[in-house]
Amino acid sequence: MEELGTHRTVTVHFVDGGAAQDLPTHLDADFALAKTLQEQEDSQLQDVSLSRDAFGGWASSSSMFTAFQKLKVGLQLKRDEALARALEDSDDQEQLMIMLSLQERPQTAPQIDRDVRQDDVDPDAMSYEELMGLTEVLGAQNKGLTPEEIRMLSVKKYKRCCFRSSKEEQCVICQQQYQRGDSIIPLPSCKHTYHKKCIRKWLEIKKVCPICNVEVEVH
Repeated sequence: MEELGTHRTVTVHFVDGGAAQDLPTHLDADFALAKTLQEQEDSQLQDVSLSRDAFGGWASSSSMFTAFQKLKVGLQLKRDEALARALEDSDDQEQLMIMLSLQERPQTAPQIDRDVRQDDVDPDAMSYEELMGLTEVLGAQNKGLTPEEIRMLSVKKYKRCCFRSSKEEQCVICQQQYQRGDSIIPLPSCKHTYHKKCIRKWLEIKKVCPICNVEVEVH
């Protein structure tokens, strides 16, 4: 506020350092804020111009000119800040959409390098599915039984027993229920039973029982 002469008093409206309104976090609101600040600047400059005309053209006064410049710069800074925040939010939103699209893509199973040496493979640390996939690529591993030893295991026909639980009535390798007449192999060391095809494939890689991990010995 500056007193001009004896009776003239001019009031200049300044914009405080805080935000003109609560800034929403979404993108459209930031652009809207930038537009609002532009309109606010135009309005404030118009008020200053009207006051100047009403009181005899005090724009030449150095103090009023300084106030005018501060008002213009302050509004410009707030508008630039709003635009910068809007652009930053736009970049963040684009990155988020890219990440979401990648997460929605179907994951493909990792391929096993066909040049992997057998010395680099540890069947004891692999699941049944991994072992089966590895067998197709590398063939039988030397930690399993030999084909001759596997053929020596006795094969029986499955007969249902009413005293067995449901878990005992299925092959834990393929998770399928035994059916009457299925060819099964009870392991000689622990007597755990499996489908013939399942346990033979397993023993080509690992010579232990899938349930109790007891080593299978063929005499």
